[in-house]
Amino acid sequence: MISRSYRFSIILIICLCAAYSLFLLRQALATPWVGDDIEYQYLSLGEPMTLSDKPIESVGDIMVSQWNHYFSINGRSPAHCVIQFFCGIAGRLPFAIITPFFSLLLLCLVIRLSRQSLSSPIAWIMALTLIMIPQAISITPVLQINYVWAYCLMLWFSVIWLRNDKTDSWLCGLLAFVAGWMQESLGIGLCAGMFIHLLVNKDVSHRRWVLWCCFTVGLMFICLSPAAWHRVSDRHIEVHQSLMMLVLSMRVTWLFIIALLASHLFVLIPTKQFLRDNIMWLTSVVTLIAFNIIIGVETSRQLLGAEICSAILLMQLIGPIIHSRRCLRIGVCGLMLCLCGYIGWRRITFVDETATAYSAIMNKALAAHDGDVVKVDYCIGEKPWPGDNHLQSLEKLVFTQQGKHIRFQSVR
Repeated sequence: MISRSYRFSIILIICLCAAYSLFLLRQALATPWVGDDIEYQYLSLGEPMTLSDKPIESVGDIMVSQWNHYFSINGRSPAHCVIQFFCGIAGRLPFAIITPFFSLLLLCLVIRLSRQSLSSPIAWIMALTLIMIPQAISITPVLQINYVWAYCLMLWFSVIWLRNDKTDSWLCGLLAFVAGWMQESLGIGLCAGMFIHLLVNKDVSHRRWVLWCCFTVGLMFICLSPAAWHRVSDRHIEVHQSLMMLVLSMRVTWLFIIALLASHLFVLIPTKQFLRDNIMWLTSVVTLIAFNIIIGVETSRQLLGAEICSAILLMQLIGPIIHSRRCLRIGVCGLMLCLCGYIGWRRITFVDETATAYSAIMNKALAAHDGDVVKVDYCIGEKPWPGDNHLQSLEKLVFTQQGKHIRFQSVR
């Protein structure tokens, strides 16, 4: 028979997942699409987008657009095909419905890779907290598919790669190739981490080497794309600026480092064994930090790959400690749930403010005449919103919907 405590745990997990799913659904429906989420509604011609760009209307348009995209804008073709499908064809509602599925899948994968039980409410609460702390990205196709959905595929491949099966079908090789081609902000770290794992554990099967090669080939399609080299060459970010971004933006990684030092100092774990068992994830974090310093850290999104790997390490480190005492479990879970609630409230407030500003801007455009300059003076969190690039994308949207040439001018 199923025990009462087990039933209670399952009910608690279901309630937690339902609440998180409703939050994501609400955010996905309320968040305005600006910037790249508008640009990806149009066919890329391999040059700066203009008002004459053709809207995406078919899968054929997506294929043509991504061929041009690969050579001029970005090399993440599989992820960006999906982005253009939702931005240009499927629309907001299907995207909003699917988004919670991938977010919950990401939680499952983090729990699995951290060697925690999927039937443990504490594991779900820890994973949710560590995912929400750094994930300050909008619930829109460009950011969710580029990061959350892409990370799901790469972590799913990691689960397959780490298991002890002797053989795999050709589908696993295809999965490895596509996963490597999804997103370099995690893929470069995983590629290096798997390679070091293979060198340290010399008794591993040839299967892992083959899958690693497939993953690496996929990753090379991003790293060697002409667009990737253009993006890197256009960046001019000083090392001290990148280091400052690392200090301010890497929250979960710093938590892991502090927890690891404390555990070693108070002899809570066998540190050498922990480091050896997690050489793959540790190498991934170090590689991603070094990679971002080399290319320059422009946004905190670049660091999400290192944060995800650090979340897996931190859960492995503190999970057994938290489970050891009931009072500790209750206290930590309570604090984490309060933190999740606070983060969720802050993000709901931000989305509501941006949605209000977006509606007001579009109403101004509707009332304006062809050729008018529309003043925009909205400020959210002491910063102008939208930024200049986002305003340019709104000009294109107004032209497509209303046929008017409007120029938005920020006066903040």
